[in-house]
Amino acid sequence: MNAGQFIKQKTQEVGLSLPEVAERCRIGRGTIYRYVRNEYPIPATVEEQLGAVLNLTKAEKSQLRSLIEDAQIHRPMRKAFEIIDKLVFDEGSAPRSTLNEGVVLLLDKDRYVLSMDELCDRMLRHADKPEFTCCLRFAQGIGELFFEQIEPCIMRLLEAVPGATVEHLVSSPRGDATKNIQLAVGILPFLQYRNYKVFYTEEENLFEAQRMFSQSFYFSTSFIDEGVLRGENFMYSVRNTTEGACFCSSDPLFHEFVTGEFYDIRKQYHNDLQAMSTFNVGLDFFADLESNYPSAILNPDFHITHIPSPVISEKLRGLDEATKQSLADSQSNKPVKQHTVDARIETMIASIERRRSFALQRPQTSICSKEGLLAFVQTGRRCDHLKWVPPYTKDEMRRILEDVRDRNLDDSDEFRFYLTDMPILANGYTLEAYLGHGIAVQYNQKPERARSDNYLFMTHSFVADVLYRYLTEYLPATHVISQDETTAYLNHLIETYLT
Repeated sequence: MNAGQFIKQKTQEVGLSLPEVAERCRIGRGTIYRYVRNEYPIPATVEEQLGAVLNLTKAEKSQLRSLIEDAQIHRPMRKAFEIIDKLVFDEGSAPRSTLNEGVVLLLDKDRYVLSMDELCDRMLRHADKPEFTCCLRFAQGIGELFFEQIEPCIMRLLEAVPGATVEHLVSSPRGDATKNIQLAVGILPFLQYRNYKVFYTEEENLFEAQRMFSQSFYFSTSFIDEGVLRGENFMYSVRNTTEGACFCSSDPLFHEFVTGEFYDIRKQYHNDLQAMSTFNVGLDFFADLESNYPSAILNPDFHITHIPSPVISEKLRGLDEATKQSLADSQSNKPVKQHTVDARIETMIASIERRRSFALQRPQTSICSKEGLLAFVQTGRRCDHLKWVPPYTKDEMRRILEDVRDRNLDDSDEFRFYLTDMPILANGYTLEAYLGHGIAVQYNQKPERARSDNYLFMTHSFVADVLYRYLTEYLPATHVISQDETTAYLNHLIETYLT
């Protein structure tokens, strides 16, 4: 609950309307609504008047004071937090728009192109030719009209064209929380693709990037046509908010020149991403993170570190032999012998237990949703449940819920577990912030998607710190139920579904 929600709730309890409260506090009607929306800081004089008008007790006045102080702490990052809110609470990803207005002049036989889709069609007209490859290169920030226009083209390349590569240069200036979070959220759908490469810098606007690639992108294709290697190059430049010009050339010297310029610029950027395609590949990597950094996790249901070690070890050792063999073979280029199969299962168990043991030693905040936990107890499967692991049994799920409940009630345990009434992460992502280091993303919506990775880590301490504050300070103050309500809900699930 935030200060605005508190005021609105107490207003209803005393039977007043917000305009009536505003009149009695001698402030404008618009002002009281801005206080409720947390747009304005509440002055001490108004806080005192609210206490009198709403008949607040001493404890309630103290609670309001605490909520006002929280709002003041969060205000500098409010826009960044609101961007994360949309990612967390919106139902799935917003539809990506295409540019269907304005005229783009394509300087190739004076042909006019009316939409970005049509331009993309033209660029990919040779996609069925032998050895077809294509590359999209651009340097642009996030949240601007230019980037929004080409997003559908980027996704189309990544999803449907095996020979496509996208190289993207972005600016993420340290200290600008809104721009950095806008950047992270903007590129989140693309980061899982192995053929999308993002490079970033903390410089605001590098002159070199602005000189050639500001408000423009370069698209090159190559293919074999009648036994000859051919290519086409498209340099598209936006002239204003509705139109642009595209230069088309098949001259290889033009391609060499533009590509060389791009790579010279790219030297000033860096890429600190680590992608992992399977669960077992990242176990030791994330265990090391758990051992060194306080973490905050956003997950619809229980995270792997919430599963008691005996439960997960019994689960994996209890897999049937065919499943164990299939799992071991999937990690090798040739069939694995039986004794090696068992050894690999034990190695995986040890890695999971190691990660949980480290998580128990460091402060950890976890936010789940009531909807996510309900789905878990009804199906026995977590949102990132491994396909080769059977659903958890009632007994196993009860042990998980009881462990989380008891740890959350233990004041000596630096574990904080929160629940939201609202569904979260309908887009299928789960997020982890490691304070002072970076963020981890798990993509659960299409685990069998080709040319993509399911686990990603971005080393970016500033983005990690903003997300960590959102998860540990802002979200608990605005969108979660109380500890007593959380305990009651966990007990309700145990009694209703697991006994």
